[in-house]
Amino acid sequence: MALFVQTVLNGQIGLGSSRQQLAASGKVYVVTNPTPGTAIAFANNTAFSATANGLWCISNQNPTGGATIYLDRVKLIQTATAPANGLVVRAECYTASGVVALSGAFLARTPVNVNPGYPSNSGGTVTTFAAGAGTVPATSNTRLVGVMSAAEGAIVRYDSLTFEFGADGLSKGKVGVTAAHAVDPTDIVVVAPPMSIAPGYSGWMNLWGVAPDTNVPSYEFQIQYAEV
Repeated sequence: MALFVQTVLNGQIGLGSSRQQLAASGKVYVVTNPTPGTAIAFANNTAFSATANGLWCISNQNPTGGATIYLDRVKLIQTATAPANGLVVRAECYTASGVVALSGAFLARTPVNVNPGYPSNSGGTVTTFAAGAGTVPATSNTRLVGVMSAAEGAIVRYDSLTFEFGADGLSKGKVGVTAAHAVDPTDIVVVAPPMSIAPGYSGWMNLWGVAPDTNVPSYEFQIQYAEV
């Protein structure tokens, strides 16, 4: 993570990460599930679909020449009863021109500026899954910009799955075995490609799994992005 030099009010010089610099400038926004500790049901999707596996969608409605949205991190916390017997969680990211929003099982969410000294006036319009996977409308000029995989194994309650967009380091390798994981929640980090959403464009993420059982995954979530 790059460092920046910041002069504070008393003239002292301090160092901080690029994330801290963006937050200090009022450029970082988060979108979360409304109630901490209460998960939202997703869907037990077991195969790829370009339209039926919608996790979230962000439409950048800033004017042409305005701020671009850069995805930073997406965290999913499996809070309720988890699907058993899973092997791998798969995800894909897309961008497309125009305003795109999830339909079907979805809700509109309000991005919040992490710096209380700035208003929460993001140009991003955000929709996420709600009591099921959202439906992504068929669009033109679509680009597949990321394919991710997490070898999660047997998913258990309180597992967390984090996608780091544009991370410089390596992702954490899988540790332990299925039996150990069954009684030991795991934090899994996946390196995702950089993802930017220009003004007048939209981006979204699909999620599905390989070989889970009939239990439906339910997540608390946090989406974090910078708008520069």
